[in-house]
Amino acid sequence: MGGGLDLTLGASLQLKSWIVTPTVSYNLSDNSYKGRFELLAGVRYLDLSADLEANISGSSGPIIDRSASQSGSNWDFVAGFRARANLGSNWYLPFYFDAGTGDSKFTWQGLAGIGYQFKKVNVIASYRYLKYEFDDEPGDLLAELEIKGPLLGASFRF
Repeated sequence: MGGGLDLTLGASLQLKSWIVTPTVSYNLSDNSYKGRFELLAGVRYLDLSADLEANISGSSGPIIDRSASQSGSNWDFVAGFRARANLGSNWYLPFYFDAGTGDSKFTWQGLAGIGYQFKKVNVIASYRYLKYEFDDEPGDLLAELEIKGPLLGASFRF
């Protein structure tokens, strides 16, 4: 009886990005006992490249071998707030939120965590979520992008 069909399927997607969000802020409330609240405005720059490769091979060689690449950059205006709630002693809760639009349909970012203030160094552990919604045009590889996960950081005072 007969042989079977021997197929090998393969695919890979590689994303590379560079994201920066320079802002300026205005301090609305700064109470060394309770915390701080600032309004902010700025821009978010995204440089993104995506490479997709897919192939199907049989025992006699490649059947389908396709690849697609796309790259681009976005500038978006963002506005939001940055806050800090002091918990007493040296512990505090940092918060950050911004949202905006421009080259993308919509983008937003949020961060919440816990921090500890030493004499010259602040250390924070937090969770960050960043989302982009792009104009869904034919040929675009991405309609939206989400970057999320834990964050560990430090700031130094001189």
